[in-house]
Amino acid sequence: PYLRLPGLRPGERVKRTIRAVPRRASVLAADGHPLDNEPTAAALAGKPPVGRDPGSGLERAYNDRLAGRPSAVLLFGNRRIAATKARRGRSVRATIRPGLQRAAVAALGDRLGGIAVLKPRDGSVLALSGLSIDGAQPPGSTFKIVTLSAALQNKIARPSSSYPVRQYAVLSGVKLRNASDESCGGSL
Repeated sequence: PYLRLPGLRPGERVKRTIRAVPRRASVLAADGHPLDNEPTAAALAGKPPVGRDPGSGLERAYNDRLAGRPSAVLLFGNRRIAATKARRGRSVRATIRPGLQRAAVAALGDRLGGIAVLKPRDGSVLALSGLSIDGAQPPGSTFKIVTLSAALQNKIARPSSSYPVRQYAVLSGVKLRNASDESCGGSL
């Protein structure tokens, strides 16, 4: 063992002691209140990792910051070899605005879909509901606005342009299917 741990003397045992675990910090809404206090935003705040459960939401994504670090001591026998100081958890302030979050959830209701409210100036996410939270969404339809703007600006398309209705497009010899094989096309 002393070959792997230089300085370990014959007969000594290695002991690591974790001392006080710091209090976990909170995920905060834009207004400074805990995000999980808003029932419509609880899924965004998520749950912290526990045991083998990796956690979810912002609690999972920012776990290292929120959890901090406990102090610890490493002993070789009775000799103190190393120690770390505790680092308290630091809060994470989300850009979610509780009032807008409630409005987004209410507007979607029980319909299938998603709502994402963004601040155009800096891209801050102000509210999310439905599929915008629960599922990984490719930028497809949301990116059509960007593509259309470029096409209009470069005079590749006009407001009167129309396109064939199809369930897929062939790009570089590969079929790119629409979501759920929906038919898309028609006039701008």
